[in-house]
Amino acid sequence: MKMIGKKFGINPILTYKRGGQCSPLFLLLFSFLFLFQYGYSQSYSTKLFPDVISYNGLMDTTYSYSITGFYDHTYKHSINDTTVTQSYRSFRHHSFSFPFYYNSTLMIDHRHIDNHSGYKDQLQKQHLYSDQRYHVLSLGYGSIHKWFNLRSHYSYAIDNPFRALEISFALKYKGLFLQPEYFSLVKSSSGYFIADTMSYKIMNFKKFDSYGIMLGYRGKRGSLEIKKITKYPSTDIKHNPKGLGLNMGANSIQYNSMLIYNFHKYSVWSKLHFNQDTSDVPIYWEDRKLGEFTAIDDTLFSILFGIDIQSHQIAIGTGYWSGKIWVSQFSPHPFVNVWAILSGTKYYLDTRTNIDFINLSYEYKWQYNEWESDFSLNYLNFQGSIFGEQWAIIFPFITAVHDRVEIQIEKLDIIEANVGLTKILSNKMNINLWANILLPIDLEITVTPTILEPSDPEPSEPTADESISGGMQFGATFSYLFK
Repeated sequence: MKMIGKKFGINPILTYKRGGQCSPLFLLLFSFLFLFQYGYSQSYSTKLFPDVISYNGLMDTTYSYSITGFYDHTYKHSINDTTVTQSYRSFRHHSFSFPFYYNSTLMIDHRHIDNHSGYKDQLQKQHLYSDQRYHVLSLGYGSIHKWFNLRSHYSYAIDNPFRALEISFALKYKGLFLQPEYFSLVKSSSGYFIADTMSYKIMNFKKFDSYGIMLGYRGKRGSLEIKKITKYPSTDIKHNPKGLGLNMGANSIQYNSMLIYNFHKYSVWSKLHFNQDTSDVPIYWEDRKLGEFTAIDDTLFSILFGIDIQSHQIAIGTGYWSGKIWVSQFSPHPFVNVWAILSGTKYYLDTRTNIDFINLSYEYKWQYNEWESDFSLNYLNFQGSIFGEQWAIIFPFITAVHDRVEIQIEKLDIIEANVGLTKILSNKMNINLWANILLPIDLEITVTPTILEPSDPEPSEPTADESISGGMQFGATFSYLFK
């Protein structure tokens, strides 16, 4: 989208020109948040209606090994055989399970992660990208007894500052259970911004501890599970000696519930999800504070109702997502020249999003002899608005930039198709293949202000050979049982 500057020519560093270069700080921050954090959100139905209820009542009881390969072709945009934007992720996962005495199981995993997001502006000669390639080793232990269950899992990245620890302990009596949980995460991701005269490294640090409690009942006729999770960010602040650094830890509260009632040949169920994040995120340039996100608010609410009839499942759900980001830049350095610094320029950014959505889904499972298949189809409808405003103020209260845009989403329709196929090769081996396809089918938006055409039209350029692809996931798992 081409932005319109309120006044042209006041300061070419800070103002927009039609089709010209945008503020580097805005480009860095917005692209980093969206591209690196949410750009991998391919399957929207699982993000909007997550399965977070995880009562640890089941466990592998056989020596086994499995290998999984996964590739997510999220998005690729090419012009004249030159890649402009590309986002993908992939992993290779090895898993071992070793049951032993006292109803206990030891699990050892190895995962190789390869995530990439990148954007190239050939006209402005700017390149923004992130490459995350690292190995993760995991060690897990689980034990099931009559009165209690215990599960723990620790993950460690060899070549990346990634650490994760999860512990849950369930007390149970007949169908009733009470399960406290603890989860700790340390994660760091990096990106790079390269232009003709500048090169920055962007670091995003995330460190938090979460505590959860789950209460429920599981019986033959039905089950009820209720869960609450509270997340607390770490107060540790890490700086980036090579450029821009963000500490994205957030305060969060989350509620989940699931209700299932079984009849003779069918069952009805519902699940509810509510999550709210609120945080103040400082922006650091090398060893000093450049500005801050004075507000990052993220709220998601969804509710889903469904019915299972033998091999068929039908569900309908609704919800909303709202978010707000406010950025205040205390010092313009290093994104503008020395004259802007001496003039005391301040930069601000305000973005708000409110989206309502509806989901209709159908799933069918089929089994014949040594073949199993799973097919699901999701229809998602989105409506809402996106608002963004930025301005730069030069001492004493002179507005150099004031740009505002509002996007009204009248309709956004998306179809998700998921297909899975399992072949039982023998009593020890099986292979599972699956694919997910994301297909936008309709879009109606209104943008305010309307982009004005220049009075003197520019000479027409030759038609570019443009191609866009994405929205596809592929995976395969091979399992072997040591009986």
